[in-house]
Amino acid sequence: MVTRRTGVLIASAGYVLGLVVEGPKLFRITVTSLPVASTLQAFSILLATLLVFLGGEIMRVPLSLSKAIESDITIESKVDRENDQYVFTFRPKKKGR
Repeated sequence: MVTRRTGVLIASAGYVLGLVVEGPKLFRITVTSLPVASTLQAFSILLATLLVFLGGEIMRVPLSLSKAIESDITIESKVDRENDQYVFTFRPKKKGR
């Protein structure tokens, strides 16, 4: 079992590692799309993305299509023995009120 603190540490380490690996590529794209942007503007964009993801996490808003689908749809699989195949049923999850 992974505690919340460990999960946050793993996610933070993954984010930083991703920036280290992909960072130079991201800054080249920034220079291409914003040719007169300063370093301060590039870091402002980075800060804005961090704030968007942090706000989404705090408000429990799904930030990806797969998370949105996972949180709203239940997928059930059954075996159809007559046709010898699997049948998948997609249903909306029941929301607690």
